[in-house]
Amino acid sequence: MDLADVRYITSLEYPQTYPVYDIDYIWYFTSNQSGTFVVRFLHFWTQAYYDFLLIGTGFNATNETSEVYRLDYLFSPNTVSVEGPVMWIRFLANAGVSKHGFFLQIERTSEIGMAKFYAINHLYSLNRSFYG
Repeated sequence: MDLADVRYITSLEYPQTYPVYDIDYIWYFTSNQSGTFVVRFLHFWTQAYYDFLLIGTGFNATNETSEVYRLDYLFSPNTVSVEGPVMWIRFLANAGVSKHGFFLQIERTSEIGMAKFYAINHLYSLNRSFYG
């Protein structure tokens, strides 16, 4: 992505509920310019504690050390930002219950050092032990 480029992504079948089967879907965003990826949550509704939107850096979205955010319905932000040339977004859902999912706007900006997490109701720091 170039600076000021904007992309939009949604969960499967949005705005309907996402399918009731195991989902593991990954999007990668790359740029050859320094800057920050800004993700705006235009709509976000997943099953709390079970279905997650993970956001991280690098090319290995299955490596937990590259994970920056792990979000579900209870921890739903307005905006998150990730610095670096590569960002990934991974949607994990189980086959139990489906919700409406998400509609995200991704933008590339030249700003460095932006605040990392703005929450609608409260600030949440990633705590991996909370999720097991």
